[in-house]
Amino acid sequence: MKTNKAILLSILIFTLFTIENSISQNSSATDSLKILLEKSSGIEKANLLREIGDNYKQDEYNQKAIIHYKKALKIYSKSKDTLLQALVLSEIGSAYYNLFDFDKALEYQLAALKFNEQVNNQNGISRAFLRIGNIYSGYHNNEKALEYYLKSYKISEQTGNKNGLYKSLNNIGTLYLFDIKNFDKALEYFQKSLLLVTENNDSSKISTPIQNIAQVYYKMQKYDTALFYFFEALKLKQKYNDKRGAAIVTSNIANLYIKINNMASAKQYLDRSLKISREINLKEIIRGNYFLYTLYYALKGDIINMRKYSDLEIAIASFFM
Repeated sequence: MKTNKAILLSILIFTLFTIENSISQNSSATDSLKILLEKSSGIEKANLLREIGDNYKQDEYNQKAIIHYKKALKIYSKSKDTLLQALVLSEIGSAYYNLFDFDKALEYQLAALKFNEQVNNQNGISRAFLRIGNIYSGYHNNEKALEYYLKSYKISEQTGNKNGLYKSLNNIGTLYLFDIKNFDKALEYFQKSLLLVTENNDSSKISTPIQNIAQVYYKMQKYDTALFYFFEALKLKQKYNDKRGAAIVTSNIANLYIKINNMASAKQYLDRSLKISREINLKEIIRGNYFLYTLYYALKGDIINMRKYSDLEIAIASFFM
């Protein structure tokens, strides 16, 4: 089984999905929601608590998210609204997953699945299958992960849920890429994902499968092709002002340049990624950059800066514990 640090570093360097709202926007929105919360009651209060939880989770404050989700769940349980209970149970499971507490994550996703099945909520069932697949991937149980991803894919295909199909295709591709290490299969699923968003003219999502295809070529050691796709993804991230995505891709590019010993370009893109990450307080990307700076300075033989960035990486790691 992978260690938490190994899993986290994989996520830091190769994050495959984007969050479109910036940290500052969420912080302001959360403050406004808290003001409304003081004057609310019943289902309205629960909905506000859930929305605050969503913002905290997106901003990586998963413990705070769980607290607010559980308060919302308590109210939803009294109202006996099955769909809302299923929704918040799934979000609690997602927050526990982000904290690498896979046992708790599975407990809540299975509970969400049960509620969704009671009311035949196919989209909710598909979402639960997808997230259970993520958990089994975290356990490094590739067979079970693939089983649940394919279940999710099948439901999304039957219901015509294009967003569900898109997520399933990317997750299956990611499993083949990083865990099963079948690069041809990974490329097949990422290309299907790219075709899907292209056919649906969903321009804002095109960069993710392109970025994923770049990761496949990186793993295949076809570095020139990987760079081409990384730069194509970066153009799209910048076009749609996806700062988080741009920070990730520039970090990926820096990592590749380190791999091929182009240290000047590696430093250039590391600096760019760190600047963007600090601007919007992306702690997981900042940590990944510190890790790459440590590697960069180690290869340069600069022991002082290597230790400096190693200490910074260790210091920020406590945020994720």
